[in-house]
Amino acid sequence: MRYTIKLLTLAMLATLGIAVMSAAQADRAVELLRAELDRTDQIIERAETEISSSGNQAAMTALDQAKDLQSQARDQFALGTPAGYLAARKVTLLARQQVVLALKLIGGTRGNTEQQDDFVLRKLESAANLMDRALESLATGENRNLEAIADAAKQNLDRAWEFYRNQQYRPALKLAEQVEKAATRILTAGELKEFGREEFERLSSTIGQLIETVRQQMADCNSETGMAYLTEAEQAYQLAQDLHDRERVGAALQALQRARELAMKAGRECRGLDRLQARYDQLLAELNRLKNESTIPENAAEAFNRLIAQAEDQLSLAHQNIGENNWQQAALALQAAQLSIRQAEELLKQTG
Repeated sequence: MRYTIKLLTLAMLATLGIAVMSAAQADRAVELLRAELDRTDQIIERAETEISSSGNQAAMTALDQAKDLQSQARDQFALGTPAGYLAARKVTLLARQQVVLALKLIGGTRGNTEQQDDFVLRKLESAANLMDRALESLATGENRNLEAIADAAKQNLDRAWEFYRNQQYRPALKLAEQVEKAATRILTAGELKEFGREEFERLSSTIGQLIETVRQQMADCNSETGMAYLTEAEQAYQLAQDLHDRERVGAALQALQRARELAMKAGRECRGLDRLQARYDQLLAELNRLKNESTIPENAAEAFNRLIAQAEDQLSLAHQNIGENNWQQAALALQAAQLSIRQAEELLKQTG
């Protein structure tokens, strides 16, 4: 028994955290956390037979709570978000602590009333402390739903103490567990809200800089489509700020993501036109070099001049479409011009 408890305690202290890391490391970190959740499942499964056969009500209650906590950890992990991973880490550790506690409870005299009294007392004290922290977190903001949960939890805590004084340990434990769940929910909501605020501040600064950079690019490329995207990006960015001011953090983060996507689309419009212009300049230089070619055989002059004329027509069409911000037409014209130029070059090689 002591060896089992020692192993569980060591396992409980293992590092499960997922820190801020590169994309290449993130998948590995998530898999490590998944493995640790599986280990908690195995720990619970191995302890269940021994605890269930002990007849110790307090130990069985602790095991039930471990199962419930592990289920919550799985739910948080399934969210697939940084906040969810952090919550899964915390809750699965709590589940392991409950298993260790349950094993300790059956380590001495099984079913001992004094032992159960001590366990219930510590559980109530723990629930009361957790509730105090939850109430403190509510004092910094206003959330009617959480306040209603807190009021119900306080009533349950009072009833739990009354059951304890009457030595009705089972209902006292059940109510204490409900109080802990409610307090944890309130605290988790506060942590997620704070995480959202920090994430918003970080993204808001980055996306604001992106929009400003794209705005400067738009002054040079004069793309109507790009300007439309940029206007939408600025509107989404302003909406995000308004939502954040109203403490709608989740919606604000979504609006920021939308602003980022639109700004990147605007940037791609400009970069695409820039690339087309560079390609046009390159092909025009190649065409001028071919036109100045002085060693064209007489028997190839007609075909050569026809290819040169085709290339000139296509380059003129490409230049016009670039000026009108018509990406597809400009790209097709440049491809046709390139083909004519390459054919003219090949003709020179064959007849040279």
